[in-house]
Amino acid sequence: MNVHYGCGFSSCEGWENFDASPTLIIERIPFFGLFVKKNNGRFPNNVKYGNIVKGLPLKDNSIDLVYCSHILEHLSLNDLKIALKNTYKMLKGGGVSDWYFRIWNLMQESILIILIATLLFLF
Repeated sequence: MNVHYGCGFSSCEGWENFDASPTLIIERIPFFGLFVKKNNGRFPNNVKYGNIVKGLPLKDNSIDLVYCSHILEHLSLNDLKIALKNTYKMLKGGGVSDWYFRIWNLMQESILIILIATLLFLF
């Protein structure tokens, strides 16, 4: 099984897609949610609500591939550590995690160094 967390409107067919946007929750409210739109769009039907910091509703050691794009750089250091640990717990032995994020200032360069140090600690 493959997981994409923080997917926003870019969900992958055949994957488990999660996003933690409050708009997603509101959109899924029967009738009322029909009138809610964010950025002139709606979340695809295959996106579920899930927050990687709180833990996704998936079993440990059950995921082959995790994809995350432009999410981790928005987390606090503590939440980043929790997200990485939760990601690691989901992965099967030999599983792959693919992260993409931007570095555009000194603070985020520091976060990158901390991220690498955290990964070294986890593995």
